[in-house]
Amino acid sequence: MKPGFARTLTAAFNARPWGLLIPPNWIMLGAFGLLGVLNPGFWLVGLGLEIGYLYALASNERFR
Repeated sequence: MKPGFARTLTAAFNARPWGLLIPPNWIMLGAFGLLGVLNPGFWLVGLGLEIGYLYALASNERFR
């Protein structure tokens, strides 16, 4: 049975390449969170990139 999309999305959020201690996704969220304090427009850019990243990774057949 294939895992549901929610489980795949959770795995994509916490996915980290070999050798990295922190998932790059979390680093990106932290960076855009801090940049958003200076200019709230960065939060919107970060949200769009996050949605695109998670969709691309979760829909990738090789990732599943």
